[in-house]
Parts: sequence; structure tokens; C-alpha cells
Amino acid sequence: KVLSTMDTAVVDDPASGKRRRRFKVDLGERKVLLTLFEDATVAELAEKIAARGGRSVGALLAGGFEADMDEPAAVVFESDDVVEVHWSEDVKAPPSSFAAAPTLVELDVRTIWSRGEAVGKLAVDATRPLEELKVLARSAAGFVAEVEVHLTEHELQGAPDWAATVAALGLEQGDTLWVHRVHPSSAQSTTAASLDAVWQSGDAWTPIDEAGLSVPQTDKGKCAFLATLRVACAGKAGFDARFLPNVTDVTRYAPCVLALKQLACKMQITPGQKTAVATSIYAFLRTVLPRRVDDDAVFEHADEALAFLFCRESQTKLRFETVSTQCPMSHLPLEDPVSLQGHDVVPDLVASRKAVVAQLGNSDSPLVDVEPQLRRRAALASKRRANELLVLADFPSKTSGDDDSRQQTVGRELAWLSVSWKVEARSYLVKARAQCLRPVPPLSLQRAATRAPTVTVDFQRRHAVFTGTAPCSSNLEIWLPLTGKYEVVDPHKLAEALGSSTDEGLVLAAEDDRPPAEAIVVVFDRSNSMERTRFSLRPTERDDDDDDDEDDDDDAAKKTPPR
Repeated sequence: KVLSTMDTAVVDDPASGKRRRRFKVDLGERKVLLTLFEDATVAELAEKIAARGGRSVGALLAGGFEADMDEPAAVVFESDDVVEVHWSEDVKAPPSSFAAAPTLVELDVRTIWSRGEAVGKLAVDATRPLEELKVLARSAAGFVAEVEVHLTEHELQGAPDWAATVAALGLEQGDTLWVHRVHPSSAQSTTAASLDAVWQSGDAWTPIDEAGLSVPQTDKGKCAFLATLRVACAGKAGFDARFLPNVTDVTRYAPCVLALKQLACKMQITPGQKTAVATSIYAFLRTVLPRRVDDDAVFEHADEALAFLFCRESQTKLRFETVSTQCPMSHLPLEDPVSLQGHDVVPDLVASRKAVVAQLGNSDSPLVDVEPQLRRRAALASKRRANELLVLADFPSKTSGDDDSRQQTVGRELAWLSVSWKVEARSYLVKARAQCLRPVPPLSLQRAATRAPTVTVDFQRRHAVFTGTAPCSSNLEIWLPLTGKYEVVDPHKLAEALGSSTDEGLVLAAEDDRPPAEAIVVVFDRSNSMERTRFSLRPTERDDDDDDDEDDDDDAAKKTPPR
């Protein structure tokens, strides 16, 4: 029989919309934090304590009375209760450094085309490797080809080790897995070597339709999509306040939102994340565009779609957090994080367990296992070289009534947009809020250098990105999405080559918004006096007669004396 003390506190869980109860358990050699839903039973609490203590729990007693295993733990145990944990000496539970009970964890599975709705559920043993979780997620989503699996907070590709257990990731009941198809070439690819290479057109930026088929886009569409999206993610006004919340409203896909935020922060993303962004925007456009627009020409309207997302007001709130990936004591990647509570020198410090034990020892530093959310972030960060990890800390949940109301509003707007969308014109690019995405005419690029990057056009009348003045030159530099390379251009030659564009998609680029410095006015006088023959280039016979008459008059004037 071993006695352990436990106090409780109620915390809110924004991801699930439910309330959780947190239990602090003193196991003698260390303290641990257990977080369960408020309706969790005493049996579930006992299972978690058993996993943390390395032994099976025989009974839990409060006030000398044994608790019924079927009763809710939050009802039986109140705040500051002292609970007796009676261990069963005859049954040994396998120890676990990450403290997960060998029980099934039920997770929701969502895809891009499910638009925020769960397409299925999966139950996975917490002691199984993450590779098995990926296989189960693919099956639950109904995919047979290669997929990429994400958490709401961050992507999983490359971190943590797929041989690690589900328990190491800190997954809990009701968590969401986001699953989408990726291209076979992307599955073997890594992150790009440079930020410019991230934006270059390729297989990863090709959307995948609801049937799982790749939908290659026209060169014009690729340029319109990538050039406009790159400028949108370049720190333009309204990106965080309107653009990202609107992307959330119309896509309902957390990996797409996180990838766009990472691009705005000049962070690398995986090929699978590129596909998530491209497919999410494609799904939105396919919803509002008329069916007469071919599937391979959908991205030719991407500039107008992104402008719409910059213009619309949204009530959706997102929250991102930056998490340190290093242990503050060892300065190595954070692994098996613990919290020091009550220590005089470093109170409430989160560090790697090995580093804490090596420097402070167990006796002077009570170690408390951190809650699953922090363990999950540490596992995600452990394989990355960056010092910080950007996570999506708060994403709208379908369990919220306010979220359902917002989605009904968004659904009505998209239904209206699908019947009012003007294929031949640009209705949102001309609005003031989308001015940062409006193509800049070649002769206005010099003046726009202070607000680069901006959208412009190349010699083939396709969208490009103007990045500024070329070094040691008066020429300008533009970036081409198809090749991923920069090109130095003379704006006057570019304007001469474009001429008067009749392409509806580039009608804005043909305008010249420079303020006039002078005006040249050509006047044609068409009055009767302008019909005199003296203005003729070649004298006529009448002109000769007139000249003779004028000579005779002059002679007569000389012979006549003055009065």
C-alpha cells in the first residue's frame, strides 16, 4: 500500500470546447500532472496513475471510502482532496517515460474536402509507433495513396521520429488528425533549399481534386496563383486581421492556415504543406466558380479569389504561439520535458528531465510531468534545427455554437458568391483593401519600389513579382514563378512589349497610375479662315493671279499722290 496526495483544479480546453480537470499526483520520486475530461471516470484516472507509477492501481480511496470505478472522477474527488492510492502488488504495469496508459486513444480524422467535418474516427493503442498511426489515419480518411498527417498545432512530417510511440506525442481523446493526399514525388522530398525555391512552381503546388486525382493548372494560372499568394504572404496589411481568418472560414483546414502563417514568417514548409495550400484554395475556387470554367483553368482566377479573402470581414479568431525548441539548461533539443515547481532558483522551469536531474538532482528539485500539450510540442520540436517552433495554438472547433453560426453565415456568402462571380472581370481586385495585390503597370514600378514586393506582369503577359531595383542598375528586378528565377527588365521595354493589353486578367496592369508632370495639347482650328489657299503646300493658278493683282495695286498706289 502506498499513499499519494492529489489536488485538483478545473481548466478549460479551447480545442474541444470541454472542461478538463487536472490532478497533481505525488508518486514519491516525482510529481506528475494528469489532465482528463471532466466526465472521465475514476477507472480512467486509475489507468493514468498506473502508467505514471509503473504499477497497477488496486483502489483509490477518499476520506477512507473506496471510490467506485464507474463514477466520474470530478464528482468523487474535489479540490484539495487527499486520495489514497492502493497499488496492486501482484500485477505490474509497464513503466513509461512519457506516462501513457496502454489504452486506446480515439481521434477525429478530417480532410480538405470534408470542410471541417470529421470523415471518420480511429482508435489507436498509445503504445504503438507513429508509423502505425499514419496508416490508420490514411485508412480512416479513405485514401489509398501517399498522405501527410498533421496535428492542429503543427505538421508531423520529419518530426518526431516515426518509430516513437503515440504516447510520446501526447495525443489525447478527441484530438484531431488532419489528413490530405500528397504527390508521390513530394513524399520523398524535403524542404526547399531557399525561400525562393519554396515558391517555385512544381508538383507540390499542384492541387488534388476530391477524387484524389492531380489537377495540373495552365501556366497562366500557376503564375497568377503563386505570384499573388507570395505577395499576400509578404507582410501586407490585413494579412492577420482578415486574410488568415477568411482562409479559415472558407477552407476549415488547419494545416493550410498554419502553412500560410509560416510562409508569412519566412519559414520553410514541406512539399505536403504546399499541396495542402494549393488544394484548399482550389477547393474554395471550385465551389464559387461556374462549371463552365475548366478544372485546369481554375487558378487563372486565383488573384481575384485571394483579393476576396483580403476584403471580407471575418469574426474568426486565431492564435499562434512560438515555442522554444531548446532545453534552457542543456541548450539541446527539448526532450521528455518536466517542470520544476517550488524550486528556489528556477521556479516553474520547463526543461529536459535528464538535464534537470544532472544539474539539480531529484532530491532538491521536485519534478512534475508537464501536460500533454507541452509534451506534444516538445516532441514536434525535438527533430528541428530551428530554435523556435510556430504552432497553431487555437483553431475554431465544431463543438462551439458560435462557430456553427459563423459557418452558416459563410455558407450563405459562398452560395451567393457562386451565382454572382464575374468570370470576365475583377470585382475585388479593384477594392482598396486588395490594393496590395493589384498588378502594378510596368511604367509605375519605379515608384512602387518602396512597397515591393508587388504583383506585376512579365513579357509573356503572365503574373510575376516585382522585388525592387536591380543592384547597381536603373533596371528593375522581377521574379518568375514558373522558373523560380529573377529577371532584370527595362520597364520601358516591358511597357512597349505589352502595348495595349486586351487580356481581361491583366486589364489593371495596362493602366498607368503615374501623376502627370505636364500636358501636351494639340489643337486643330477648323474655322472658315483656315480654308484660305495661302495655307496650301503648292500654289495654285488663282494664287498667281492674286499675286499679279497685288503688284498692280502697289504700282497704282505709288503714282497716286498722298492727300
